Amino acid sequence: MKATAIGFLEMKGKSKATGNDYHMVQLNILTENKSANATNMSKIGVGYESFSLAIDESAKAKFMCLTYPCNVDLVLDHRPRGRNLEAVVTGLAGEPVFIDISKRLC
Repeated sequence: MKATAIGFLEMKGKSKATGNDYHMVQLNILTENKSANATNMSKIGVGYESFSLAIDESAKAKFMCLTYPCNVDLVLDHRPRGRNLEAVVTGLAGEPVFIDISKRLC
């Protein structure tokens, strides 16, 4: 899956509500804002929005050392989460391409 990666996040701690330990590793990517219409809803999408994908623990090191933002080709798999399956990033196909946002257009 080709994507524009904008950041990496690892968070762990203890839940205030339940006291249970948690640990999450995520990749933040940009996805296109899409418009949608239904009988009870209307959505107008322009530009991009961020979306988080879980990263498998075995692939964490690859994403910690990337320079963000960058264009990447992600390798995905699925793992159980509750009663559903969630997409999880398991690696990279090819080399990431850094996006230089330091130059102003105006």
